[in-house]
Amino acid sequence: MNFTMDAILLILLKKLLACPAGYGRVFAGAATGAAMTCIAIVIFRKTPVLRFVVFHGVINVVMMKAGLGIKWGRELFRGWVLLYIESFLLGGVFQFVQQYIRRGSMFFLLAVISYYLVSVIWKIILFFSEKGNRYCEVEVFFGEKNDRLRGLIDTGNTLSDTISNDPVSIIDRASVRRLTEEKKPERFRYISYHSIGKKEGV
Repeated sequence: MNFTMDAILLILLKKLLACPAGYGRVFAGAATGAAMTCIAIVIFRKTPVLRFVVFHGVINVVMMKAGLGIKWGRELFRGWVLLYIESFLLGGVFQFVQQYIRRGSMFFLLAVISYYLVSVIWKIILFFSEKGNRYCEVEVFFGEKNDRLRGLIDTGNTLSDTISNDPVSIIDRASVRRLTEEKKPERFRYISYHSIGKKEGV
């Protein structure tokens, strides 16, 4: 049971951190963690405080080092934090699924279902966190006037100036009118583009 849960946690962490470690090493790390847990329970059964320290400060670190080869320092600390977030998620999902599968022999099925559910939850969390990072504050100038706008970081926008090859930002017409007060700049040039529904435009 310990081995299965440790393996699931390490596989999830491997994906989150994009670790190049192979699955053989991951399973070896999970086996190491499970074995150390059993040994610690026997050795420190009368010293709960020391057992707590070994469980959370030693075994998990050894498991990550052995299973994923994470370097010491910031990367290891990040992995340690993510491991506990995964543990809470996995524990909650496991408890939720367990109420629908009563038989103890179905543990492996429970573990697999929990793994995929946690994977989906992580993807949803990452999707919304990345979505929030796609916007930024932009300050636009026209002569002595300026205006603050909310910009979208669009990786699909490959529009560039054909002369300077500089990337071109797109601004809505209402913002342009507000900034320029309907005044045309003294110098400007047209930039050709193509988009969905329009093959040639300027």
